[in-house]
Amino acid sequence: MRKGEKPVDRMTLLSLALVSFPETVLVAALGLVLAGVRPRWWELAAMGAFQAGTSYLVRLSPIPFGAHTLLLAGLLVLAIRLVTWVEWRVAAVAGLLGLTIYGAIETVTMPVLLYFTEYSLTQVLPHPYLRILFFLPEAALLGLLTWLCLRFDFRLLGPPPASGLGDEDWQGLNRSYFLVYLLAILPVFLLVTLNIAFFASRVGTFPDRYLAAFLAFMSLAVLVLTALTPLKIQAIGRAVAEAHAARKTAESLRHIGRLLKLIRQQHHDFHHHLQTVYGLLEVGCHAEAREYIRKTFQTVAVPAELVRTDHPHVTALLYTKLALAEARETRLEPRVNCSLQLLPLSPLEACALLGNLLDNALEATAQAPPERRVVRLEIDRDTHGYVITVANPGRVPASRPSRLFRPGYTTKPGHAGLGLAGVRETALRYGGTVAVLEEGGETVFRVRLPLAAGAARGFRFPPGEEGEMLGSAAGEWEV
Repeated sequence: MRKGEKPVDRMTLLSLALVSFPETVLVAALGLVLAGVRPRWWELAAMGAFQAGTSYLVRLSPIPFGAHTLLLAGLLVLAIRLVTWVEWRVAAVAGLLGLTIYGAIETVTMPVLLYFTEYSLTQVLPHPYLRILFFLPEAALLGLLTWLCLRFDFRLLGPPPASGLGDEDWQGLNRSYFLVYLLAILPVFLLVTLNIAFFASRVGTFPDRYLAAFLAFMSLAVLVLTALTPLKIQAIGRAVAEAHAARKTAESLRHIGRLLKLIRQQHHDFHHHLQTVYGLLEVGCHAEAREYIRKTFQTVAVPAELVRTDHPHVTALLYTKLALAEARETRLEPRVNCSLQLLPLSPLEACALLGNLLDNALEATAQAPPERRVVRLEIDRDTHGYVITVANPGRVPASRPSRLFRPGYTTKPGHAGLGLAGVRETALRYGGTVAVLEEGGETVFRVRLPLAAGAARGFRFPPGEEGEMLGSAAGEWEV
């Protein structure tokens, strides 16, 4: 191109009808399908006509190469918005997605076709038939991609087919994650545009001054994207946190559902229990009626205790331990007299601490007579924090109770002796204590933990005083 000569990016009416119009239709269709929108044929036709007309006018104007590409991208977004009336966010994402994919296809197919046909870009652009011929492979690839997305219901942004999300839910997601979508697409779109501009300048289609102006604009765009990147990372962090919270909520709802199912079943069977008690009283079996009422009350009371925890992970653990106790013909009696929402432990730590205490109690109870196989769990809260008590029949299984909490010490063959050591370590980490005592023919383990909002007020055992007897009358040792 000679100095002062204008760029040759001009379109005849024929290429306008057979290139620009179908190009817009295919780009808009692919972008909308990937954004989860199913456009109608007349909407695509309207967008194609709008974009073809504006493209013709833009190419007649003195707007530099590169700038007119970005202007046409904005006009495509406007066309999608005006014709389909989707949200601006959806229109922007759909337009950028379609143009980015089309630009990527063009950067691959155009150099290959020029190489094999031995034409130059300066010959192709002003020649309507060559321009149409070079567009056909790109149109075929765009059409194939759109058909595959429709065939397999593939979408990048729309709600999954079986997700159950309604229009309102998806609009809310669009508003929440629009910046993430935009900042994920824009760098690729700008890279594709820069690649096309560089190729056009390299083959001599446009003067270098257009490339210099375009590079200046790209530098500004990179600065803007760099400034917005922390916002994108923050949005991703929020998304991860919300997804984690959603998983925890779903898990809680599953446990609550199981509790409700059990309560409904008990409600259904309750009138049968009343009939049985009435029959026993009528025939004078008062002792049997009393025992039947006691067992029925325990069955009904357990779900209420589990609901009261306000802690789905502890609820799930207690469900598991109740089933384990039942399999061992042991009665586990949980009494949760407060909410566990202020428990300072993480879900993993809470389940490990309670699980170790209950497992030890259940194993210690296995040798007791059937009528004495009872394990009590009681959780209370006072002004200092939480008090967790686990009791089982029998004496403290060690001459010196502090040994029970040493790593590796065990009175049971085949055990590693790490359970109670883990309980002590967890309690001390949060400023709490662990105590063991003998009371009423039972071995009682008592853990004290501060409230989550006031850990500094918790009990911390002074260093070097492990195993000190705190009260010989009560037989209690803090370890």
